[in-house]
Amino acid sequence: MSCPKNQDRLEQAEMHSKSGYDLYKRGHYKEALEEYRKTLSVYRELLGEDHRDTATVYEDIGNVLLDQDQPDQALLGYRKSLEIRQKLVGEDHIDTAQSYCNIGNALAYKDHDEALLSLRKAQAIYIRQFSETHPATLETQRVIDQLLILKEEAKK
Repeated sequence: MSCPKNQDRLEQAEMHSKSGYDLYKRGHYKEALEEYRKTLSVYRELLGEDHRDTATVYEDIGNVLLDQDQPDQALLGYRKSLEIRQKLVGEDHIDTAQSYCNIGNALAYKDHDEALLSLRKAQAIYIRQFSETHPATLETQRVIDQLLILKEEAKK
């Protein structure tokens, strides 16, 4: 059982996370990033680095950075999220697949081959966990198809 002070801090961190999400959805990226970083600081301190919620905040930070056209910085958050998720839930989990998708999306800015590898890992997990016709599997295939088109166009 956590002490009330820590519980209050966790609740504040959750409020920062929700505020970050709202700001992100409205396109206020700088403010969203600040909110997510506040959340991350508390989660790392109270929940630890290897916690599901901490992994999610790293992913949230990556999403904001990617939408600001900072794929290299986004990759740092996405890779940290992947690392945590692999420790917690293993390689064959949908959360891990989501991390691979995020990494693939960020890598698509500069390295189509590496992006495709990451997306295909995600797709394989989705097929094993869901099916070939599940929306997550189909959406990943759509992104792969778009990336293959971009790769071909880049050769011209």
